[in-house]
Amino acid sequence: MCATIFGRTTAPENDDHADGIVRRYMEIQVKKDGIVPSHLVLDKASGWLYVVDNGNDRVLRLDINSGNVVGDCRLSKNPWRSTPKWAMLCWEVIVQEDLDRPCGIELIENRLLVGDYATGEIIVYDIDNNFLELGRIATGAPGLTGIKIGPDGSIWFTNRLQNTLTRLDAGLNTDVSEAKALAAQIVISPNPTNGIFGKHPGIAFLFETTSS
Repeated sequence: MCATIFGRTTAPENDDHADGIVRRYMEIQVKKDGIVPSHLVLDKASGWLYVVDNGNDRVLRLDINSGNVVGDCRLSKNPWRSTPKWAMLCWEVIVQEDLDRPCGIELIENRLLVGDYATGEIIVYDIDNNFLELGRIATGAPGLTGIKIGPDGSIWFTNRLQNTLTRLDAGLNTDVSEAKALAAQIVISPNPTNGIFGKHPGIAFLFETTSS
């Protein structure tokens, strides 16, 4: 995994980030699962970065404020100002059971949502209760990829196999019986949301994966 820290704000279409820094987190090894994308989301308030590692069928989190420089990973043609090797990190695997092909992740307050490409389910976890699984929302088809909570509290998700973008309104029942009880438990707060999740000024987090 890598974190790119940009040195300055650039104008649109300007891709010169030579004054930036690329941190390489060598302790964390993630894997690729074919064409299924992995995703990540940052809790800006706590500094926890939540990561779907779909090649290893797990979800982990990393404290982006932890660790120290232990070396340099500069490549011969690397344009970056600095490429430090980062180690002694604070990170942990938080979910590794009952996931088929995890893909897509989102968080809101003390709830973590993780998608499953194989089953099409959106799984809801309680962050404050050791990531206890609260339930699953069945979207009705495999191929689920991205998940996002919109400004009005609705859950948006994409499906690669169906080529669709779908909105699930908070508080509304669905026609899938397994999701009815769970829908009533999901409380999106604040509503509308403030949009701070997944954003961190000047930093972009990236994957470097190996094939399974």
